[in-house]
Amino acid sequence: MTEGDADAFTHEVGNLINNMYLQAQLLERQLARERSSVDSTKHARLQLIMGEMRRLSFLLDKLQPPTPPDRQRPTTPRL
Repeated sequence: MTEGDADAFTHEVGNLINNMYLQAQLLERQLARERSSVDSTKHARLQLIMGEMRRLSFLLDKLQPPTPPDRQRPTTPRL
């Protein structure tokens, strides 16, 4: 696997993690609106899933080499 392949892989996996996290946040908001009828274990499981996605994102960030200053974006969205 070349460095370019590794960069593309980490980028694509990062996109997947970000999308899953976004969907989990939307579900969390929905559960919050339905708080009275929602089992607390569902909320706890969702929190566990979101925590694991944050961990994956952190590990993925560690795999990526630092971006040279001339290629950095003004802002980088993070979880």
